[in-house]
Amino acid sequence: MQFLTHEELNRATAESSQEPPPEPWPDPTPIDQHKVPPFPIEIFPTWLGRYVKAVAVATQTPPDLPGMVVLGVISLALARRLRIKIHPSWSEPLNLYLVVVLAPGNRKSAVFQEATRPVLEYENYAARQMAPDIERARAQQAILKARLAELSKKASKAPREQQEELMRQAEDAALELANFEVPVSPRLFADDVTVEKLVSLVQAHGGRMAVLSAEGGIFQIAGGRYSRDINIEFFLKGHAGDSHRVDRMNRASESIDRPALTLVLTVQPGVIQGLVKHQDFRSLGLLARFLYSLPVSTVGLRMIDPPALPRELAEAYRMNIRRLLELEFERDPQGHYIERELMVGRDARVLLNDFSTWLEPQLGTSGALANIADWAGKLAGAVARIAGILHMADHAHENFGKFGVVSADTMRRAITLGHYLIEHAKAAHAEMGADPDVDEARYLLEHLTQLGQPMVSKRDLHRVTRGRFKTVRDLAPALGLLVDHGYLVPFDDQRGGPGRRSEFYSVHPSLRREEPATAAAAGDFVHSVHELQGAPAVAGNFVHSVQPKRVDPDDMPDDPQPTEPEQGEFELTS
Repeated sequence: MQFLTHEELNRATAESSQEPPPEPWPDPTPIDQHKVPPFPIEIFPTWLGRYVKAVAVATQTPPDLPGMVVLGVISLALARRLRIKIHPSWSEPLNLYLVVVLAPGNRKSAVFQEATRPVLEYENYAARQMAPDIERARAQQAILKARLAELSKKASKAPREQQEELMRQAEDAALELANFEVPVSPRLFADDVTVEKLVSLVQAHGGRMAVLSAEGGIFQIAGGRYSRDINIEFFLKGHAGDSHRVDRMNRASESIDRPALTLVLTVQPGVIQGLVKHQDFRSLGLLARFLYSLPVSTVGLRMIDPPALPRELAEAYRMNIRRLLELEFERDPQGHYIERELMVGRDARVLLNDFSTWLEPQLGTSGALANIADWAGKLAGAVARIAGILHMADHAHENFGKFGVVSADTMRRAITLGHYLIEHAKAAHAEMGADPDVDEARYLLEHLTQLGQPMVSKRDLHRVTRGRFKTVRDLAPALGLLVDHGYLVPFDDQRGGPGRRSEFYSVHPSLRREEPATAAAAGDFVHSVHELQGAPAVAGNFVHSVQPKRVDPDDMPDDPQPTEPEQGEFELTS
């Protein structure tokens, strides 16, 4: 047993005491609000970066919103046309799954309509151009059907010596009809669509399709809105480019080689908060395929009469997106669609390898990204896809006869966006309830509110939460979040010598229970040296390691008076 003398006690008090931050404290950031980096507009070429900035100003929205949507628009244009080849055994398609999360009233629809307008315009233009060909093909198909019907009728009534020839002609007509294809009116995207219809659209349009939606209905559809079962298999294959085969009763068989599905969604927080109930969404890898953005809302800070989007910027955007949309499909000698390959330069490949090397250790069970390892494990591939998209955006105004090589500068910009996406993925998974650190921080916050103390130690918190935290060390991630969000402020305890990490925290006033300070009663656990000496408690002077000698309350007078402690009356408990 070790005891403190008066001099040691006073010295311990002076060394461990530190005034908490002066009040009023800044308001803490709610646990549900996440510290995320701003969108790095500088990754885009000039024509696209200026457009994104101008749309953000004109709509008074965070640049993240138009930035992510235009990334998805270019992905839509390039999907199934090109893929990026990092090295002989690793290549990636250029389609992306993107989701931007913003509360209602943030003008998501206005940005969405503006950024996707060139896609709708091109789709309508292409449909008008194809209309005459489609009508001619339908007429030819009708003629083939009528000829087959006529030959079949003749063959059934003809004399036996004529029947064989008529049947041969009918078979030839049937084969010609089976091989005859009527072109479909071009479609580039859908919105509210069932999974079955989406598969049919992808098959009918060269193996690619996009879902562009200012809402998050596709999550409800995948979760079983129109059926009893969760149906996400095609979304998994459509991201990776895995072949898809469907053979079901009462439906024609469908076969798609290397489907390329693009998803661009702008949703409300409640949409992703509800994803946690669909465990298969994460366990099967759907959520790991999305790139997330949770911008800081501008509501309450917006200009009432902002400048309009400059016409020349909108026109440059429209023209360049159209050039990308007009890229022709490549076909092999058998007429099958194939993707052309973008090659990655040596220096760019080194940068991507370095990024992957930096990322890998963080995916382990004790790594910084352990909670989202399923998502982060796909990030290097996503960065490669983004590099391919940025490369094509860089050269959108040039002749596409030769696509060039993806440069180190382009890969560096893609990696910059990768770092942005990491922080936003952490925030998104926290919103989904998939981040245990956030849940534990909320749990601690409840107990801090119940304690109502202006200062607390890590050990005291562990005493009241050991049902959830096995060791004091287990508190660290949740405490770190509370510090980051401004609920707690650590202060130094130097008694253990230089380098000792403080175990004490000042608590935000909003969590304190204001009560008049009183002298300690005999037998009570005393948090303040000043209480022991009969003085009022002063915020900031708590010494949790000092405890009074226990005295039986029955032996104390009815109205005990504080007395000067005797040497040896206090024992050091930690």
